[in-house]
Amino acid sequence: MRPPCVSTRPAKKKLQVVPNCALGKVLLPKHQGFPTSVGLLKTIWDSHVTPELISMFTARTLTQAIRQAQNDSTIEWFTDVVDIARIHVASLLFPEVQGERLISYEGCFNINDLLHIFREVQPNRTFPDDVLNFMLSTQVDAPCRDRPSHLFPIIVRILNKS
Repeated sequence: MRPPCVSTRPAKKKLQVVPNCALGKVLLPKHQGFPTSVGLLKTIWDSHVTPELISMFTARTLTQAIRQAQNDSTIEWFTDVVDIARIHVASLLFPEVQGERLISYEGCFNINDLLHIFREVQPNRTFPDDVLNFMLSTQVDAPCRDRPSHLFPIIVRILNKS
């Protein structure tokens, strides 16, 4: 018996847009529902930096463990919510991307990056200290520096037109 989430349609017709963390303006906070990415920001803003929260930024895969060992930093990837929406719409309009897995990211961050931004926005407010052994993501030589236009050139072309 197949799980209910598994489709019987051929896989070649499926398309996945895979953003890791969606950051950007919340259009309707009243109807936010369960806040995920925004909830992460709010939790850190409210100075509730717990070991469980820090563990979100620690290695979960072998690749991440190797990267962490190499540069002593763990990072997450983000995409602006507007770009995620554009990618979804473009993926419906262009059959050329059907069957592809579009991994969406604009940049990288870790918990210290968020704390650094919060301190800049409100310099008179006290926030938790930086997490030890986590450098700012701008200090990490990560592949997130270049937008992955080679993975989905059609969608990038659409983004550039808007």
